[in-house]
Amino acid sequence: YFQRNTKLCDVNRRLKSQIWSSVVTIVLVEGKNLLPMDIDGFSDPYAKFRLGNEKYKSKVIYKTLNPSWLEQFDLHLYDDQNLTKLEREKTHRIWQELEEGAGSIFLLLTISGTTASETISDLTTYEENPRERTNLEKRYGLIHTFTNLRDVGHLTVKVFRAQGLAAADLGGKSDPFCVLELVNARLQTQTEYKTLTPFWQKIFTFNVKDINSVLEVTVYDEDRDHKVEFLGKVAIPLLRIRNGEKKWYALKDKKLHIRAKGNCPQILLEMTIRASIRTINPKEEKYMQTEVKFKRQVFVRNVMRLKAIIMGCFEWESTARSVVSLVLFIVICYYFEPYMLPIALLLIFLKHYMEEKKTLKERLQAIQEVTQSVQNSIGYIATLGEAIKNTFNFTVPYLSVLAIIMLASTAVVLYLISVRYLIMAWGVNKFARKLIRPHTVPNNEVLDLLSRVPDDEELISRNAHNR
Repeated sequence: YFQRNTKLCDVNRRLKSQIWSSVVTIVLVEGKNLLPMDIDGFSDPYAKFRLGNEKYKSKVIYKTLNPSWLEQFDLHLYDDQNLTKLEREKTHRIWQELEEGAGSIFLLLTISGTTASETISDLTTYEENPRERTNLEKRYGLIHTFTNLRDVGHLTVKVFRAQGLAAADLGGKSDPFCVLELVNARLQTQTEYKTLTPFWQKIFTFNVKDINSVLEVTVYDEDRDHKVEFLGKVAIPLLRIRNGEKKWYALKDKKLHIRAKGNCPQILLEMTIRASIRTINPKEEKYMQTEVKFKRQVFVRNVMRLKAIIMGCFEWESTARSVVSLVLFIVICYYFEPYMLPIALLLIFLKHYMEEKKTLKERLQAIQEVTQSVQNSIGYIATLGEAIKNTFNFTVPYLSVLAIIMLASTAVVLYLISVRYLIMAWGVNKFARKLIRPHTVPNNEVLDLLSRVPDDEELISRNAHNR
């Protein structure tokens, strides 16, 4: 009891210099069915946020009634401000209807970074409840597999401390805080001021929607005017978590290739996960991703990745891959006709002829968009090829076993049932989907499986914390 009170006093002493009590993180995703305000029937919408004296404005999206912003705003909550209707330390998905039927907006809102030592996220006052643990085991037990297919598991993360961080301030210190992200769920610790060895002592929980997801833990330095500076990052696949293991993880740079700046920076974590395996479904899209713009280095790297896959087929690095590639090459050569090439070029000319006249600036922007699209398409093809290779290599064993089961099942079905009936069933399912399951996202089970298999670049990032 005396030790616990001493810890509480230390925590409260560290937090006295922090005026705000929590951080309100808002991810503005999109808007739907907004009112037209221009003569041409469109609008140039933007959004404003205000919490106390803090104000933020989003970027303007031109000529649309269904804008996609994908912007993040961090507002600071003080003790005299009341947001008690929203549960803390949890990411809320909110569709907010605008007044007078002006449409709706979709945003993610999280109240985290709580500084009070008596909160549920503080490790110094946390006591594990055996009854709650038993309830979780029952909830995610084998019997309840089909109870709620979207809620597949539960992840608990204990963030203890970090050491060896880089000095971001002139005085040779930093003001570090830690951000944990699981796809679109985002939680963070409080800021520890004037230290390179912060003691956060926080515990967080996440609902797991996909066991193939990756937990990203990033340490930032808080600067004046609430700006942040990167200190280090680690990416931990959920499938590699060992329950209850207290472990130091090396912090890497933003690309997760080399060590972050500092004196061998690392963070002490403990994680517990209980989740079922759910793979054959569309992968959850992460809203806040860095837009991939055209860069010569990225373009060359994607081309070299694709070249390596093609040369690997010629060199028979994988017999199965080379056989499939040879069959595809023969099929393409058999069905390709010379007249197809000029027709494709004529279609491009026709497309540009039918488009309205563009200014020089719009033409340059269109060229940039085309080059960016080509770069990303080559990258996607390379990623798909590497994912197929890694599936055959048993990089993620259970995904490879699942692929074997799918192939064996497909062979049995094709042997027993006529292809004509299978095509009819597929067509009926596609036509009836909108009527029977209108909110279901169209998907391809094979691509869903391959999207869970890491490519070569992801493997380097995921293995970074082990080096």
